[in-house]
Amino acid sequence: MRDLANIAALTPDHLREGRLGSLLTTSWTADNIAEAEHWRLPPDGSLGEYLLDRVGRAQRELALRVKAELNFEDRPTPTHAMFEAAAFAQDRESLPAMVRGAVPIMDIFAGYLAEQQPAAKTVKKWRTALQSLIAHLGHDDATRVAPEDIVAWKAALLAPVNGKSRDPGTVRNGYLGAAKPVFGWAKENRKIDCNPVAGITVRVPRRATNRPERGYCAAEAKIVLRAALEIDCDSNESYGAFARRWLPWLCAYTGARVTEMAQLRRNDVSKSADGIWHIIVRPDAGSVKDRKARHVALHPHLIEQGFPDAVAQRSGPLFYNAALKRNGEGNSQAQRVGQRIAEWVRALGVDDEELQPNHGWRHAFISRARGRIDGDIRRAITGHSGKDEHEDYGNVTLSAMDKALRRFPKYDV
Repeated sequence: MRDLANIAALTPDHLREGRLGSLLTTSWTADNIAEAEHWRLPPDGSLGEYLLDRVGRAQRELALRVKAELNFEDRPTPTHAMFEAAAFAQDRESLPAMVRGAVPIMDIFAGYLAEQQPAAKTVKKWRTALQSLIAHLGHDDATRVAPEDIVAWKAALLAPVNGKSRDPGTVRNGYLGAAKPVFGWAKENRKIDCNPVAGITVRVPRRATNRPERGYCAAEAKIVLRAALEIDCDSNESYGAFARRWLPWLCAYTGARVTEMAQLRRNDVSKSADGIWHIIVRPDAGSVKDRKARHVALHPHLIEQGFPDAVAQRSGPLFYNAALKRNGEGNSQAQRVGQRIAEWVRALGVDDEELQPNHGWRHAFISRARGRIDGDIRRAITGHSGKDEHEDYGNVTLSAMDKALRRFPKYDV
């Protein structure tokens, strides 16, 4: 932004110089002045409102002058305090208070984190995105970031580097998706005048798929579940072996997110008063969608295989060693367990790139449950949100889940 103090000095003469136009609407004239002076004024900020006010005053005074000239009268004495010398001096002193000092981008990110408290994985990804923006801008001042800067950053992110381009979805969700809420928080908290990322997105083309199944097909499910069934946790008591043995089966019979299953602890598996074995997915164990706990009945086949008995032999987290937890940002231990399970599945020969090794169970469960399990119960088991506010009220009972899961076909491996 250049020479902002000159806004205070606008007079009717500026409107008669030709280069800024004649008596157009106030907003058009203000836009022309800002463009001619190379000013960056937030469209919804105090400086933009100040400029509109100045232009409006100048237009009213100019109208009086033009009227006098057409009537061959002397130019009238200015009727508004805006054109008094004392008022000019006062305005020029007060204007700098409207111009904010530098607001570091990473400072507003810290403020956002203090309030929102996102998962460590999110913090790591968003920090990387904001550091990318700072490197592109060449400065760390949020007040100087304009929508044009964000558009240029987006273009740079999408530009090929050494023949390779970022996925448009990654740019939209991972980069702009990180900057938008952080700058939005800064605007809400009066750190900046506007959110420069608002309204800017990336058009992501619909991805072509050659695979008809969105989840595991019967043959793929059989390969993974049979391999899991063959793992002997008596001879191999490691966390990794226990995860390979049980996580694929848990995901297959619950359609749950793999991280939600991988962060289960011994006390998250129990039997209800009426004898129904179930798990409880809790936010205090780690990452849970919407941070809402839910209970999920266990499929009879899991009980038949001895999952509750296997859990009873362990303590604390079931699938990772909590003593190895590292501090700082990054993927949680449960997320890393999920990554290792995905790598193991690929090593088994289930290597179709269009199949997501862990998320594929979510699709497979829902596909097999359709026509057998009511939609409300399906969503309660998988942890999907309701279609409307009504469906988010109340709970699906363990008894209803248990009855529904008994209609869910057993995987025959």
